[in-house]
Amino acid sequence: MMTRSKNPYQLPDPLVCDPSRIQNGISMELVEEYIKLHKKRKQRYRYLEMMYKGFHDIFFSPNKPNWKPDNRLVVNFPRYITDTFMGYAYGNRIKKTHPDQTVLDTITAFEDANEISDHEFELLKYVCIFGHAFEYLYQDEESQTKMTAVKPDELFVVYDDTLKQRALFAVRYGYHENNSQTSCNQNLGDMYGEILTRDSIIAFDGEKKEDPQENPYGYIPVVEYRLNDERIG
Repeated sequence: MMTRSKNPYQLPDPLVCDPSRIQNGISMELVEEYIKLHKKRKQRYRYLEMMYKGFHDIFFSPNKPNWKPDNRLVVNFPRYITDTFMGYAYGNRIKKTHPDQTVLDTITAFEDANEISDHEFELLKYVCIFGHAFEYLYQDEESQTKMTAVKPDELFVVYDDTLKQRALFAVRYGYHENNSQTSCNQNLGDMYGEILTRDSIIAFDGEKKEDPQENPYGYIPVVEYRLNDERIG
């Protein structure tokens, strides 16, 4: 049964860090510290996603005795509002223009290669559901830049603690599947992921970091979209 206290959810305020803590590199201890902070938000993300999918709290209430009717109805306004807004605001592809035809052709080719209409629709739907989401850039097997939309329960950005709030690094992480029947968390194995900085991309598996790979972009390849603003890595 799903139970909640009066204030069970932590809002996704920016995660901040003193820049002096990463002067000598980003340690796994620091990464794990911020992953623990990020995990505190996952209950809220799960609740919002369940609301969109139509699994409201009433379905997790105790079952009534067999001799009583147990009818449970949901009017899924979260999904209706999200889908209606997305159809109204982004039903047509967002048009881009540029006075230089060569530049415009390059933009168009990049968008076609990334199926930009589907990408933008998925990204902005995540923003509507969760309040914010991420656009993640990466290199494919042919060294071509690709984009994908990432839910906020899979990735986070850490900003400096100054007024500028400059992005310091980002972390994308998940868990290997665990088939052990003796584990307390049977579905969660060792953690894996990558640390993204302006200079390098560092993969990790468990507590072991791989050798840094050069970041071809020169900036953190993550764009955070929020309902009221946009943060670029």
